[in-house]
Amino acid sequence: MKHILYVISVFLVATVLASCVDNEAMRQRLSYVSQCNRADTVFTEAWLPTVDSLVNYFDHHGNANEKMMAHYLKGRVHHDIGDAPQALACYRDATNAADTTSKDCDFKTLSRVYGQMGTLFLSQRIPEKGKEAFLMARKNAFLDKDTLSSLIFYSRVSNIYHMENLLDSALWICLYTDKELKKLGYQEIAASYILTAYDIYIRRGDLVKAKKCLDEYEHYSGYVDKHGNVKKGLEGYYYFKGKYNEEINRLDSAIFFYRKLLNYCKENRDLLEYSFSGMLSAYSKIGLADSVKKYAVLFAEANDSSTIRHSSEETIRMLSLYNYNEKQMLVAQKTLETEKYKIVLYFIIGLGLLSLIVSGRIWKLHEQRNREKLLSWNKKYFETLTKYQDIKKDLQLSYKNLELYKVEKEKEIEELRKSLSIFVEDETNPEVWNLELIISSAVIVKRMHKLACKAKQPSEVEWDELRQLLHKHLPSFYLLIMDVKYGLSNNEQKAAMLIRLRFIPTELMALLNLSKQRITNIRSNINNKVFHVKGTKDLDANLMRL
Repeated sequence: MKHILYVISVFLVATVLASCVDNEAMRQRLSYVSQCNRADTVFTEAWLPTVDSLVNYFDHHGNANEKMMAHYLKGRVHHDIGDAPQALACYRDATNAADTTSKDCDFKTLSRVYGQMGTLFLSQRIPEKGKEAFLMARKNAFLDKDTLSSLIFYSRVSNIYHMENLLDSALWICLYTDKELKKLGYQEIAASYILTAYDIYIRRGDLVKAKKCLDEYEHYSGYVDKHGNVKKGLEGYYYFKGKYNEEINRLDSAIFFYRKLLNYCKENRDLLEYSFSGMLSAYSKIGLADSVKKYAVLFAEANDSSTIRHSSEETIRMLSLYNYNEKQMLVAQKTLETEKYKIVLYFIIGLGLLSLIVSGRIWKLHEQRNREKLLSWNKKYFETLTKYQDIKKDLQLSYKNLELYKVEKEKEIEELRKSLSIFVEDETNPEVWNLELIISSAVIVKRMHKLACKAKQPSEVEWDELRQLLHKHLPSFYLLIMDVKYGLSNNEQKAAMLIRLRFIPTELMALLNLSKQRITNIRSNINNKVFHVKGTKDLDANLMRL
């Protein structure tokens, strides 16, 4: 009997040791492939067995970060061998494997995964999905406290707005990221993303600003050598260079750059369309009918080819596979939730089903009352604010009418102003409220109030609209809260903007989807960081003075 027990013990120890050795070997292999990826190794099909083995192993024996890394590396291999749909599927699996609730979550890798997804969508001209991916990449880089990567991912959103012809949004983001990158000392990186602004200025005929952007790209990006040759893969620069020369009527130089671009069209067929488009435009200005006719035909053929290429079966397959994986993920989540509910149900029965149901009912009623109270308070404030603005407009009209009507409306306005002061704890004089009328009547501000009344959160685009409004009308305030020396977080910046626009705390709770205590903490942080005052005392008045 002792002999049998000894044999079993030896076998168990040997099994554990073998498992430890196997774990260490697989982790070393994962680390090696990761290092190759960071070194910009071009993966081939020969790497597929390696990454497949990593995925199979870490899906069963790894933690969340290791699972994410294995699927990400598999995606990188498929990307390099030209299988974009499968690469996208692997990236999606990587994001699903991440545990963003864990304090040990590898947000850096997760941001890179979303960045690769955005690049794939952008290359296939699927802008909406690309924008979602880049915004997620920016968010996770921010969580990793990687300000540089966060700004770079945000600059890619500018490219997507440019693709969608939303030029104001594209220009705003491009200039914002350019300013922030320079502020952090990244002059070269800022210059490498400035061509989006250049193209918008060219379209608008602002040649002075366009030339400034082009000079910045040439002198600081590091992509253009002293002979005027651009780094391989960035030959689209020749089109931009040709376009500027065309706009200043140096047509021979423009044609030179358009022809130079033509030399690289075999490697990138999209450049063919730009080359023929540029030469068609230049020869039209010169007035050479034969050349115009020639390049009109070539441009039309290139344009048709580009359209077919970007609406090809590959793009359709990529979107189909992406949507299919999304549905599979939802099904898997529902299945997992169902299993969890079963386990919880059995546990509840053991501890006392009745007491839990009663507690749940009480909690639900409490939450419902709080929600109704919050929505009612927000709605009442918005109605009062709207009525105040409407009567102010009536008062302006009253200057042309009877003095009695004017006095009556002034009394109504004062009463409403006092009512509004109850909400915002602000006794500022009527002149200040008059100055705020234009801003508070803006479409985006009213939309935000309506969202607060419904306890809905604004989209990133709506937040950007609000930032643009403040940047235009209250530039000093906007630049102050965005100044890195104060170190305001994203939520603190948003809260400061809302407070400055006279949104009340319950509206902040709804729009930021945060508890009352979290809003109080955020208000206290703003007061401390900006005004060096502990607590929330006089925060609203302090922000109003900016």
